[in-house]
Amino acid sequence: MSQQNVDVVRRFFEAVERFLESWEPSQSMVDSMRAGDAPPEATEVVGLLSPEAEWSPAFSSETYRGQDIARGWDELLEAAENYSLAVLEVIELDDDRVLGVFGPSLEGRSSGIQVNAAIFAVVTLRDGLIVRVDEYTDRRDALQAAGLSE
Repeated sequence: MSQQNVDVVRRFFEAVERFLESWEPSQSMVDSMRAGDAPPEATEVVGLLSPEAEWSPAFSSETYRGQDIARGWDELLEAAENYSLAVLEVIELDDDRVLGVFGPSLEGRSSGIQVNAAIFAVVTLRDGLIVRVDEYTDRRDALQAAGLSE
């Protein structure tokens, strides 16, 4: 099961990567999902998430749940320009958790500050779907949150 989970998480981050490459900044993810005209990449991302999924982004104090995850994407894409993402590493932590490491690159829309970072996501899966994504800016913090050490 755990290799299957690694594959799901890799497909998820690769779909997010493609989604960001194709997304029109003037669009709203919430509106697109409601209207049923989200691009195939967004549909693929959502298809890998449980309907009750939770997302705690590294650069937000909010946890987005279920369909509210689309609002989180809108907020992120509204705050940033030239957003891209590269999958760096995906490894099994235990039977139902995977560590996904990705490198976002973005420019702050109002500040113009260029950000290149590594984000460490502890991804929890159940029945082949992602049920939780907790992001950290430090690998040690991510592993510690998962009850592991390097």
